[in-house]
Amino acid sequence: MGVETEVKFAMRSAAFARRLLKKAGARRLGKVSEHNECFDLPGGVLKKRKMLLRLRRDGRVRVTLKLKPGSDRRFKVRTEIEFEASDFAEARRFFEALGFRKWYVYEKKRESWLLAGCRVEVDELYFGAFIELEGSKAAIRKACARLGLKLSEGLTYSYFSLERKSKC
Repeated sequence: MGVETEVKFAMRSAAFARRLLKKAGARRLGKVSEHNECFDLPGGVLKKRKMLLRLRRDGRVRVTLKLKPGSDRRFKVRTEIEFEASDFAEARRFFEALGFRKWYVYEKKRESWLLAGCRVEVDELYFGAFIELEGSKAAIRKACARLGLKLSEGLTYSYFSLERKSKC
């Protein structure tokens, strides 16, 4: 169990985000394609508690439970419980057997970078490209400065919320 501190920024394109990272001297770590499925109990029990249960496949299979976020305005701060599973389909069947139902599915391409002690993800989804900065608040502030991003323009929304906003 760990605490995740992050902030997202909307980008013109993934190519633009890569140029910013290269100019800032970031180190590229790799790229994956992700398939994500989010689950909840009937009646939205987890959603009402501001929790998220996610099953992810990106070369590995991971189960993640994100607990209710903290009250920081500039950063999304959440306790996260995550572990690997050996089989994606079996993990899905396990959740369904317990009464969980899939309510949101999303795909993204994720390119990982390292900058100023901060993990930087370039995420490409069908509705937009984003940079996600994850690390300590100090590391995120430092990475923002190196990238020329204003923390006050950061987003703390989930991709589900950002997708809904893109359709408005």
